[in-house]
Amino acid sequence: MSKKRLEDEDYVPSDDESEGEEEIDAQPKTKGRRPKKKDADNNDDSIAVTKKQDSNDKENKKPKKHQEPTGNEDKKNKKKEPLTDAEKEDIIKAENEILKKVPLPSSLNKIVGNKKNAIIGSMNIQAFGAKKTANEAVMRIVVDILKHYDIILCQEVHVPEGKEEMIKNLIKSISTSSTPYDYVMSKPIGRNSYQERYLYLYKKNDWEVIDNYVIDDDTKLGDKFIRDPFVARFQHRKHSDVKINLVGCHTQPEKAYDEIKALITDVYPMVKKKLGQTKTRGIPQQSRLKRKEKLDKGVCSNLFSFFRSLFRCYRPDVEKEDKTHEKTRDVDTESSEPIVLMGDFNASGSYLNKTERNELDELLEKGGLTWGIGHKTDTTVADTDAAYDRFVFELDNKDEWIGDTRVWRFDDGWANKVKKDPDLVKKAAKRVSDHYPIEFDFRLANKCTPNRVGHIDIPPDAVPDKNTDERSKKYSKSFESNQKLDKII
Repeated sequence: MSKKRLEDEDYVPSDDESEGEEEIDAQPKTKGRRPKKKDADNNDDSIAVTKKQDSNDKENKKPKKHQEPTGNEDKKNKKKEPLTDAEKEDIIKAENEILKKVPLPSSLNKIVGNKKNAIIGSMNIQAFGAKKTANEAVMRIVVDILKHYDIILCQEVHVPEGKEEMIKNLIKSISTSSTPYDYVMSKPIGRNSYQERYLYLYKKNDWEVIDNYVIDDDTKLGDKFIRDPFVARFQHRKHSDVKINLVGCHTQPEKAYDEIKALITDVYPMVKKKLGQTKTRGIPQQSRLKRKEKLDKGVCSNLFSFFRSLFRCYRPDVEKEDKTHEKTRDVDTESSEPIVLMGDFNASGSYLNKTERNELDELLEKGGLTWGIGHKTDTTVADTDAAYDRFVFELDNKDEWIGDTRVWRFDDGWANKVKKDPDLVKKAAKRVSDHYPIEFDFRLANKCTPNRVGHIDIPPDAVPDKNTDERSKKYSKSFESNQKLDKII
């Protein structure tokens, strides 16, 4: 049997590597004993009969003189001729015309970020370089997609060193006077002449990058990645206790299992260890002692908070405190700062079989991690269903920080709007990217009602009634009969 590597028909990996020659095994040998030789007379008779039968078969198989070939035979015999340059240009023009007429994806998307949630995304932007940025029809859609996100990781960024002006122009395109964007980008990464960059875009007024680095794969991991993962640590400007660590990686399709495994077993522990060192480094001993004293006085603090809340409930005229840079978490966020693995993992199709998926599932469970995008979710613009793009979340932090996850199919509804052939519209969408962006809601405040409603401290055991309106929530125990709470909120 021929040893041929299976390829996904619709997904074309961007890696510029040779596929290698196909190996062909020798003709299989016949098993068992050899057939016995027949007698000479019998053998001659059988040969004569065989020859006569063969001649009859050939005559029967000969087509009649006036017989026309069927349509199916025509299609089989007719070779598909390659497109000329002129034909290719015509196709590109037709697809560009569609992209100019389709509605912007944001106009059909009702999900937007707000004060409670930030939208964080990941997108393989497919060969994003000089040629793509020069195409106005394509960039019209790309810019609209990128503006949707508070933070987004872009992969397959083909920007050589010294050509960073392309990214600066992109920033100008997606920024507005009220919502400026900024970026942090890795160096070109790759083993050969084909190299890519990781690019994080983020809203400048809301977020800042407090650390970024490329994982030292060569010296610490033994060169397991064709493109070393790129880590960026973000902090919210208005909520100093809200931080997140994003680990971006675009795996090599043929090595998807090995690289995803290394992300789970090697990269994640490295990032977590570095994060722990960063938190303890530079904290004076006096500060640590003060923190310990606060913990020791926890019981007294809770009682004080309880009585202060009661006092304020009956004193609505109490002056409210300033909200600027207010902390939104009632937990020690330094011990629960989330880490998210994300990117085009090529984690589906022929690149990751069922056995390998099951093994990765077990590794995730052992490491306290979980998939944010499931195996059956389609993240490709092509007709095939494949979950190439993934998030990996920490189980301990998922409920605390992570909201909904989804795939943004930016071309939904295009065919109906422009009244064109759906296949042609789909091909036009592939000019934007062959991947859909994936995204998740990142909570800026606790999932449950926080211990601070407005500026009023609510005791930890005060449970809100989920069936009531936001502004008319009734709290159990001491707050159950309090009618003045709504005025203060």
